[in-house]
Amino acid sequence: MSGQPRRGHVELVSATFAGVTESVEAARTAVAEAVGGLGIDPTRVVLLTSEVVSNAVQNVDGDLRVVVTLHDGVLRVEVHDPGQPTETFRQLVADPPRWVPPEQPRGRGLMIVHAMAMRLGLSELDGGGKAVWFEC
Repeated sequence: MSGQPRRGHVELVSATFAGVTESVEAARTAVAEAVGGLGIDPTRVVLLTSEVVSNAVQNVDGDLRVVVTLHDGVLRVEVHDPGQPTETFRQLVADPPRWVPPEQPRGRGLMIVHAMAMRLGLSELDGGGKAVWFEC
């Protein structure tokens, strides 16, 4: 059944945003609206979305796509971008830092996502680019 959603799999939102700082707010809003109708408190999902989208905006040139799905009761948020994952980034996603010195201005986003999500991962996309995703 090509083109058909998998059983128990529902796409709640798929939206493309420019890779600019203002898109972080737009992505948060899209995700909050998508999960709000499910009776889920959007606070954690919106915070984690903000962290992953902010990371993409700061580190990659190009548009971003945010995809939110629900599969068998697990909410998944993916942030697609045109960047190629480096080995350093792969290691950061697999094992984020447990502590960042207070004087360091950046570097806490993946640590927060890792601590608050059920799972955090990285997938390479067909045709290039990557998706950083988390599940709640």
